[in-house]
Amino acid sequence: MNCGFLVTGEVTGKAKNITTPSGDIISTSPGLKITLTGPNGKPLKLVITGVLFFSFPSENVVEVRATGNNLLQLPSPDGLVLTRGNVNFSVDSDGNELRRFSGAGTATNICSLLGP
Repeated sequence: MNCGFLVTGEVTGKAKNITTPSGDIISTSPGLKITLTGPNGKPLKLVITGVLFFSFPSENVVEVRATGNNLLQLPSPDGLVLTRGNVNFSVDSDGNELRRFSGAGTATNICSLLGP
């Protein structure tokens, strides 16, 4: 995972993607949990039962709306981010951030909790 150091994760629960008639994707994850471990050796347990909504306004742009608790892997120096509440952002088809998080929710850098 993209923290600049090795992070391992163990996921329990289920996730499901639903494709709408318009081509948008809804990713649900009821009961999903993850335990992350980084160089400090302390396991970090997270409940990530949020919903992600993906829309594709142009060929190379993905708009993402996240609700609830979601763990996102980003190419930025933040790497792993836990979002809570309602946030939205935009990435290109390679996963590069085009627009940073906005919305009423929060975003917490998880890499800083796992580092050496």
